[in-house]
Amino acid sequence: MKVMTAKEAKNSFGVLMDTVQREPVFLTKRSRLVGVFLSIKDIEDIPELKQSLFDEMDEQISNPLLSMLGANKHNRSFTSPEEADKLITELRNEWTD
Repeated sequence: MKVMTAKEAKNSFGVLMDTVQREPVFLTKRSRLVGVFLSIKDIEDIPELKQSLFDEMDEQISNPLLSMLGANKHNRSFTSPEEADKLITELRNEWTD
């Protein structure tokens, strides 16, 4: 899976669109993961892809070079997709309260 900065995605939107057709693209801003772009096929395959995405996120976060750059200080590693879903729900509830 490819990782692009928000600036790269903005300046190379065509490249982003082409890449997304082949593989998910993680989006970072200020060295932290903020999102992922998926193809329609990937969205249809979400149950299988979900675990793969979390595995890739864990790998990105635990990468020693990214650690040295401070990329993981704002990120959290999840042990399961359910744990991530729980955090997302909690954060969503905080924003809507």
